[in-house]
Amino acid sequence: MAYIALHLAGVLEPCRTKFDKLMQHHRQQLCDSSKVQRHSRAIERLQNTMSAAAMSYESSFRRH
Repeated sequence: MAYIALHLAGVLEPCRTKFDKLMQHHRQQLCDSSKVQRHSRAIERLQNTMSAAAMSYESSFRRH
């Protein structure tokens, strides 16, 4: 239900767009050898955040 509410409120698309831009930025920065670890960690955090959000949504969806 939260997913539907967020979708109807128009929040999901801007979040998805921002996530994609952040991922693209960090992937581009991986070319700079002095910043590889920093940007790799940022990518991992972004992916973990999205995974946790998806799992939370799915568990909530199953309960309803």
